[in-house]
Amino acid sequence: SLLFNGGQPYTRDILNDIAHYLNVMPHELLLDPEDAMALRRMRGAAKQIAGVQLAADGSRTWADAPPPLDLAGNGN
Repeated sequence: SLLFNGGQPYTRDILNDIAHYLNVMPHELLLDPEDAMALRRMRGAAKQIAGVQLAADGSRTWADAPPPLDLAGNGN
């Protein structure tokens, strides 16, 4: 309550604890919510473009994905 109402300053440890609880990156707590969501969408799109996908079993581990498209035309 003191933290939310400005009666107590926030610290890095508090931000890290809150971010961990909310499953977000600590810097996202300091951004406007729409900006934070835009960064998440951009990060997701970049992973998709790079050919990285989450495992189908729903766990938060990374699965092997097919090689990314060769956009440079190097024949790989």
